[in-house]
Amino acid sequence: MKTPTDYLKDFVSCTPQQRASFADIVIQEVNDGHTDPLVVLSAVRNLKDILDTIDAGIKDCVMQELSKHGKSVEMYGMKVEQKEVGTKYNYENSNDRIYDGLRARFRTLDTDIKDREKWLKSIPATGIDIVTEDGEVVKIMPPIKTSTSSFAVTLNK
Repeated sequence: MKTPTDYLKDFVSCTPQQRASFADIVIQEVNDGHTDPLVVLSAVRNLKDILDTIDAGIKDCVMQELSKHGKSVEMYGMKVEQKEVGTKYNYENSNDRIYDGLRARFRTLDTDIKDREKWLKSIPATGIDIVTEDGEVVKIMPPIKTSTSSFAVTLNK
């Protein structure tokens, strides 16, 4: 009987062409009506969740193994490199008054922009006429709303 890691080993050293071919076959089976798209979607989303959990759960072991090879190793059809990721800077201790002033102005402008956007969304589709300080009549229109239909998936807990 195959263990879960035995199933994973079937995918070690896959080439880009093999990955694309596998995906193309599944997509074609769905498009041809041979496979229920919701079954495939469920499998894909569950696998993504499983794989993300495995990825996070083995991070320390991968880092230990990588340290045996230096900062980089290429094997099994992949290159693994140690990198610094997610670098962040905290400027609160900088004691720079110019920076602090700019941030305060930014927060005020950001709030003003959000308030204005909220107001613009409330304008009727036909627009409204506004008289400027110099007496000019300007038609203010609401923003153009666009969207794309898609779907959301929530895995059962």
